[in-house]
Amino acid sequence: MKKQLLNLAFGLLLGAGSLMAQIPQSMKYQGIARNNSGTALANQALTVRISIHDVTQNGTIVFQETHSVTTSPYGLYNLNLGTGSVNSGTFSAINWGVGNKYIEQEVNFGSGFVSMGTSQFLSVPYALYSANGPAGPAGPQGPAGAPGATGPAGPQGVQGVAGPTGATGATGATGATGATGPAGPQGPAGPQGPAGPAGATGATGPAGPQGPAGPQGVPGPSVTNGWVTTGNALAATGILGSTTNFNVDFYTNNTVRGRMTTGGQLLYGSMAPTFTNGLIDAVNNATYPHAILGHASTNLNGAGVLGVTTSGISSMFAAVHGEYAGSAGSAGVNGVYNGTSTSSLAIGTKGNYNSSSGTVGGFGVQGFNNAVGGSARMGVMGGYDFNNSWGIGVIGIGLNGSIPTASLDYGVVGWVANNTNYSGYFNGNHVIANGTKSGSIPTTKGNQLLYCMESPEVWFEDFGSGQLSNGQAVINLDALFLETVVIDDKHPLRVFVQMEGESQDVYVIKNSTSFTVKERNNGNSNAPFSYRVIAKRVHFQDHRFGNDPVWGPGDTRQYSSYAKPTPIDYNEAVQFWQENRKNAKQDPLPETIKRFNPKDQFNASLSEAERK
Repeated sequence: MKKQLLNLAFGLLLGAGSLMAQIPQSMKYQGIARNNSGTALANQALTVRISIHDVTQNGTIVFQETHSVTTSPYGLYNLNLGTGSVNSGTFSAINWGVGNKYIEQEVNFGSGFVSMGTSQFLSVPYALYSANGPAGPAGPQGPAGAPGATGPAGPQGVQGVAGPTGATGATGATGATGATGPAGPQGPAGPQGPAGPAGATGATGPAGPQGPAGPQGVPGPSVTNGWVTTGNALAATGILGSTTNFNVDFYTNNTVRGRMTTGGQLLYGSMAPTFTNGLIDAVNNATYPHAILGHASTNLNGAGVLGVTTSGISSMFAAVHGEYAGSAGSAGVNGVYNGTSTSSLAIGTKGNYNSSSGTVGGFGVQGFNNAVGGSARMGVMGGYDFNNSWGIGVIGIGLNGSIPTASLDYGVVGWVANNTNYSGYFNGNHVIANGTKSGSIPTTKGNQLLYCMESPEVWFEDFGSGQLSNGQAVINLDALFLETVVIDDKHPLRVFVQMEGESQDVYVIKNSTSFTVKERNNGNSNAPFSYRVIAKRVHFQDHRFGNDPVWGPGDTRQYSSYAKPTPIDYNEAVQFWQENRKNAKQDPLPETIKRFNPKDQFNASLSEAERK
């Protein structure tokens, strides 16, 4: 950027005339802005900063202000000192009568202020000094010179002093008011004489003292912030508690039931609870097994207990936190639905995630198991009373998913609206199903089950077609397929060819990325063919069988039994499932697997009153 220089010529102008009491607290200031070639900067917007230094050109800044100006076609600009945007000091408070004063000019062309120099004020600014009170003595100087009009300015200063003198005269009237005061007290003194007979009235009998006893009871309720058992007609906020550093206890039957501690903590049921980090701490007892019980007993959409962590709070604690530290198989949080709704969506425990600002998703319900031992540590478990009804242990519903209602038992269901989206996803070494793996395929006789082929080893396969050309064809394997498999001397590619035209016998020559189909005996046919290739899955190329320790050691064939085939017809299939349920016999289980009935577990967590 071209450096700008500012050549400033300034002047201070003061209007002629006699000095009056109301002298404007400002001065005319004028400058010319030029560039480094000496050319005036015409019609240029500038920011000018004015600083007034005391005693020397580098002395203390007693006043500083900033002006926004625009130059004329000749580079000239004008401003009034004392009327800009004040940065420091007060213009009217500058003591022009003591010490020299210097003015510094700085200009901002857009990249910060640049000092254009500092000059000393001459005599003209000191005219402002005449606006101060000491200018009064300057009056006698009037007769000494031609400006006689300046002389009267001195008497005006004297008149200012005369004002306070008038106020002093009014003080005399105050004295007369004092004389009136004594006359008032003498009036009340007269009625004090009858007070003597009042004493005689008291002597007439003991009934006199009983009368004053009544009024003494009345002042009790009138004490500020006092409380009475019959109610309080408050005119302002009342206080029920202590104003000293002592606890406030709540009693019934001469027994402390609750306490408000000096720190504001509310204790109920126990004055020394095990956990002391709650603002409200309630402890149950034999009579009342629930420490806190909330009921929603109206038709309003409200909760029996509501916990909310407000927006902006970064606490890692939940709005409602349940913890079980006992020795029985109970729950930290237990949700029970005992209503009469016939809706299939009646809920015992519900969790919602409603954040509109989350960027990594969230959990409607989260389960975490932090046990240090055991072999069945579960974060979340779902079950149902499978002794009396059909049901689903756990269901996950994706986009526009549904809830199956057929009379079948499901351990886990994942459901989305179509075949495009995932209904379930597992990431890990093994996904294990103790039984067949089936696809449910729609047909004219309802959805039918098609079963997956399974192998002791881990194979990936691909299919394709080709055609001999003069008795030979080269097939290059799909590049993406090659990324999913391992093909080497230890793990060779397997190729199966099915000729689909007239030809002699063919054989295959393989390598790691392709294979060649060649006709024997130098055949030269052009017959088409289909092929199937299989190769070991990458990272699983050496797997063959593998023990499933869930079922324990030794011969585990006793834990599995013959599965009757499901009928093709829908009605027959429903009847088949109902009969199986009615006559179901449980297979034996190893010691490593514990039988579980969710209903028994649920009942174990209820009190006797809740079971009824």
